Amino acid sequence: MATELSPAQAELMTCRELMLAKTEIDQVEAKITDTATTDWRSVAGFLGDYGIGNAMAKSEAEKALSDRKMSIDAAMVSKRCGSINMMEKTGADS
Repeated sequence: MATELSPAQAELMTCRELMLAKTEIDQVEAKITDTATTDWRSVAGFLGDYGIGNAMAKSEAEKALSDRKMSIDAAMVSKRCGSINMMEKTGADS
């Protein structure tokens, strides 16, 4: 489960590392969305436990990812990180 960045982590990470961490979150979010599609296994699981466990796990995962993304965004703002293209052009890597 994803956790928010601690102040120490945010301080040590470069803009590039923050951008990579944010990209990883986007990929995990896409994977969650992808696996949330209904197929015979999810229907069988729903019938077995009314889908409550799966829905709760998905909701908790999405909340954790959202919290981590917000902490990364805050770190990027405090470090004055721009887009990855801007960093490459200027050579910034703070």
